[in-house]
Amino acid sequence: MKKLIILPLFLIYWGCEDEQPEEVDTTPPTVSISSHSSGQTVYEIVTITVSTQDNEGISKVEFLINDSLVLTDTESPYEYEWNTTQYEDGSEHIIKVVSYDNSDNSTESQPILLIVDNDGRDPAPVSLPYQTDFYKYTVDLAWSKSIDLDFKQYLIQKADTINAENIVDCIDFDDWPDYSFDESCVDTWSIIHTVNSSDDTTFSDTSVTLANYYVYKITVLDSADLSSDSNIRYYSTRNVESLPITNLNIINELSVEVEWQQSSEDDFIKYELYRYDANDSLLLLTTHNVSEIYYLDENTTEFDSYSYFIRHYDTKLNFADGTSESISVHLSPATLEVPSEYFPSIQSALNAAESSDIVLVNDGIYYENLIFPDKNNVKLKSLNGPDFTIIDGSRNGTVITVRSYDSVMDTTNTIEGFTIQNAGYVDYNTEPDIQWDRDGGGISLEYNANILVKNNVIKDNYNSCGGGGGIYSYESSPIIVNNIFIENVAGISPNGEYCGNWNGGGIMAYFGNPQIINCIFKQNQAQHEGGAIRIYETENTKILNCVFFDNQLIGNWDRGSVIEGYGDSMVVDIINCIFWESNTNPIDSYYTNPTINISYSLTDFNDSDAIFGNGNISGDPLFTDETEFRLNSSSPCINAGNPDTQYNDVDGTRNDMGAYGGLNGDW
Repeated sequence: MKKLIILPLFLIYWGCEDEQPEEVDTTPPTVSISSHSSGQTVYEIVTITVSTQDNEGISKVEFLINDSLVLTDTESPYEYEWNTTQYEDGSEHIIKVVSYDNSDNSTESQPILLIVDNDGRDPAPVSLPYQTDFYKYTVDLAWSKSIDLDFKQYLIQKADTINAENIVDCIDFDDWPDYSFDESCVDTWSIIHTVNSSDDTTFSDTSVTLANYYVYKITVLDSADLSSDSNIRYYSTRNVESLPITNLNIINELSVEVEWQQSSEDDFIKYELYRYDANDSLLLLTTHNVSEIYYLDENTTEFDSYSYFIRHYDTKLNFADGTSESISVHLSPATLEVPSEYFPSIQSALNAAESSDIVLVNDGIYYENLIFPDKNNVKLKSLNGPDFTIIDGSRNGTVITVRSYDSVMDTTNTIEGFTIQNAGYVDYNTEPDIQWDRDGGGISLEYNANILVKNNVIKDNYNSCGGGGGIYSYESSPIIVNNIFIENVAGISPNGEYCGNWNGGGIMAYFGNPQIINCIFKQNQAQHEGGAIRIYETENTKILNCVFFDNQLIGNWDRGSVIEGYGDSMVVDIINCIFWESNTNPIDSYYTNPTINISYSLTDFNDSDAIFGNGNISGDPLFTDETEFRLNSSSPCINAGNPDTQYNDVDGTRNDMGAYGGLNGDW
């Protein structure tokens, strides 16, 4: 029995001999006081800052004053706010810190000597803002709060006498928006009120009369009776009412017509018209001493924005300002080039665009999520096409959003010639308040966004909980022509779970009447419905001369790996298209009974919910490649599309099936 017991013990001991002991951290951190050096004099509140490092990380820093622990700080930056007013002036104090790493190794800093001296320190001044409301029988003062630790009082001081012929001579009107006041204009001051709480920063002076100027400053007094003065402000109890700008209008292409309301003041003496440009530069345009209320501003610059205000004076030189909305000035139609001096980004140009303008984008990658302007006939175009001009959404929601609540958009509005990519995931389960990003990855067309989307590559876009990985169309009738949809995904959350309805990996059309012409759909994915396209309660949608290649559903509902339709009265006409390498159940009409007609098309399936009409064929389409999907000269799809002349190719011959047939096939 004894041997039987010893043997396993021996084996256990022998087996442990090869195990390596755990390495122990014995290296202490480095630490120093970085904010002050020994011998410095400090006052009021002092921030003591520590610099410390360790190979395994810092767990805490202890602050000691005269060897007494005053703070343990566990988070970087390691700082201590020391209130020196608790100590006698002239007293000396030893400051040191101890730093601990995550293995509890510690290092004590080199101590420093700091001398406290709060005597003779003027308090920090407060400030008075410029008055914006002048039409009162009182002067309402409001100033910034004192930060002085030994605050005693605010002294509200009012000018007794002004040594100027007119107070307006003391005001610097060019100093906008401060309008500073010349202190040398004041001979004497009187204290009209005191405030004993630093939190109380307002006072109303009722000892004033209407239509006069008054000058004030706020003095901060501390417990040692040291003081600091605020800036000086003039205030006015004016009885002059503001006059609105009544009309701004662009005429003669670059000129702005300005009209304002006529003054009703009995003692009116003059108008002054001012203008702000986009950089807030102030310019006096004109002075009128008569009742003329019109001015033509011809000194403008294309693409700049301006706002105007009219100032009118009475005989006491009281005045009031009437403002306008800003107005953008540029030639129309104009070409707004991106990037340029005026438009560093695509969005800045879209914001400035007016009807009939072209936003022309040079080669490059633009990391933006764009909002298209709700105006008619605005064209967003690239200079050299999608191979050279990329709009990247940075996985931050929809790349381009177009909404037209006022029904002003039609196909004169254009998005043309871009690669549109990297729309981001938005998970409705985790971010339910983000509604707009649920639908539309690459492009979202909403509420009468009846635009032309042409000659784009729309690829690698995602939206997790809605429809249209490539394009989402809601209550809109866009024309979508000559676009390539590649590897767009809809209805799949970041964790792979289903979280939304109406998928449509390439396109989701929801109401409206979109037309999809000469497009390529390659390897787009949806969770359950419409791997390439889902159509929901539209009117009469046409899909003409398109190519569908290897589009998929990855869920288990099996509702149209290529096209899914939903809606009792809906008609979808599929004409002159090619379906190749289609997956299970390529065309599906779910739940209701939409009419999906397919004619003069090549299909690699015959079992679907589509109604097969005339002219359909099967077999290998003989593409020259699986990138552009052009037809080999021996392809059975050549001259096999609908023979009606309206579908003829650009050379006048019978329609070729696929993306390069028909009137739009020359892209």
